[in-house]
Amino acid sequence: MDYTKTVPIKGDGRKALERARSVFIQQGFQVSPISTQRFEAKGEKLLRNNHNPFHGVSRAIFMVSGGILTVEAELGGVRRLRNFLYIFPPALGLVLAVSFSLAGNFAGKPWYMPYLPLGPVAPWVVISPLMAWSFRRKVIETLDTLLENLHGMRAD
Repeated sequence: MDYTKTVPIKGDGRKALERARSVFIQQGFQVSPISTQRFEAKGEKLLRNNHNPFHGVSRAIFMVSGGILTVEAELGGVRRLRNFLYIFPPALGLVLAVSFSLAGNFAGKPWYMPYLPLGPVAPWVVISPLMAWSFRRKVIETLDTLLENLHGMRAD
């Protein structure tokens, strides 16, 4: 799992578990109870900049036992977005460079002319890791906030 966290729960842990379950249902996850003290949420949405950060989670298991709530999550949406950001810009630059090399007549021109299409792609060497890190951080902060809210909740 990519994310694991444990928090103490005040009061009835099953109510906190039910509230966490309802949050994931509202986000469009497929939620299946494993037992009265455990459920699994699955979602396969791609994380985008304008989506709810919960969509970066592809699978999460919530467990409550002895006043302790444990969450284990796979960040599959974040992983897919990161892979796209790492592969697409360099691949686009390579395709453009090859296309310009094959289509252009560069005889008598400077040696770097076929590589000019790589210029707009070059900043993505820095931008892609920063965006991937930012999306991962958003998803983890969202899960942390959910857990802190469940931790502070009193079951009446």
